[in-house]
Amino acid sequence: MSVVRQRFSIIPAMAVTDARLEPRDLQVLCLLGRHTDDLGWCCRSQVRMSRELNCGRATVQRALGRLMDAGYVEYRTNTRTSGADAAHDYRVVIDPPAAKATENTAQGVPTGGQGCPPIDGHRVPTHERAPMLTTPVKREERDARESEDEEDHADDSPRVLERRVKRLADQLRWPGWAKSSTAWTVAQFAALSADERAMAEERGAVYLSHCGRKALSLGVYFRERKFLDLPENVLKAAVEADLRKVAAPFGKLWNALRFAELFGPHAPLPKPSAFIEKMLTEGGEAAERMRRERIAAHGWPRVNDMHRAAESRRGWTVNASDLWLEDAAADFEQVKAGSELWVAWRQYHEQRGWPWLPDGPEWVWFPAGGPEQLGEFEAMINRQKAEAAE
Repeated sequence: MSVVRQRFSIIPAMAVTDARLEPRDLQVLCLLGRHTDDLGWCCRSQVRMSRELNCGRATVQRALGRLMDAGYVEYRTNTRTSGADAAHDYRVVIDPPAAKATENTAQGVPTGGQGCPPIDGHRVPTHERAPMLTTPVKREERDARESEDEEDHADDSPRVLERRVKRLADQLRWPGWAKSSTAWTVAQFAALSADERAMAEERGAVYLSHCGRKALSLGVYFRERKFLDLPENVLKAAVEADLRKVAAPFGKLWNALRFAELFGPHAPLPKPSAFIEKMLTEGGEAAERMRRERIAAHGWPRVNDMHRAAESRRGWTVNASDLWLEDAAADFEQVKAGSELWVAWRQYHEQRGWPWLPDGPEWVWFPAGGPEQLGEFEAMINRQKAEAAE
């Protein structure tokens, strides 16, 4: 038996009686809580956690998913220079802003097993939501494949190369990626040597920051080896400064990024209930109000994520490709909560079906001139986004 050096595990107390969580979820949460720093962060490998808890890695992944859905855990990805996945950073959230723990005082916390039994298969789960769907041998084989997949960073197979390309495009929000051919872009990436691929990934953010709206598509960036053409002073400056920037909640850059999201089309909405669908079909003032409320609640998930982070006084990480918004927000003005202009902005959001700001801030930076002048700012943002996508 290994000796555990940690004497305490710091976790949110409400998680203990949260009926949404299963016993294994609490084990994973306590394991993370043993290693967190003063800000609640720690770096842990899922493979190592599964070994410490004597369960499969898939079990740990499902537990982390439930903890994140409930608001008790946040994470950020890490990658090696080769583009392979590295152990993630996890943060235990002591006071989840959106987590309303569902107390299960009548039945208590389930004591019979959870989503997947331990690898040895001796303790079969008895919780009604957790049937044993695979045999211990099959689980061992599956978890072994997953562990091998985590370590295949040296693999040059098309599957791995495609994953690296997509990760780079998504992380940096590469301009024009939505209109690019994935197969052609991966082919250009595959044509590079292993060292060139690593360099292309490392310098992607530097390239976007340096070129701004003139940045080429990701495939052309690979094909023409633009990562080799960056000036020395630009590379030196990139080493000295992190190109990603955290926008302070309710500040200029934060609200500029927020408006840039809202100016785009909203995401597909979930299917309404039969009652709401009937109301929308009948039309009228109530139906129009319901339509706007549904769009505000589901249409811009990234904006709602920004709001939830701001509620707990956390900023929002802005990628290099979006830092041009700092210049766009240079003329923003502060608006006091509850003022006449504040009310005008809130009403304008309601009219357009946009989610309104969370409660809390006394001052927020908005485009100058009030809602009446927003059309000019919106046209400028959409024009620059269109140019960047070309």
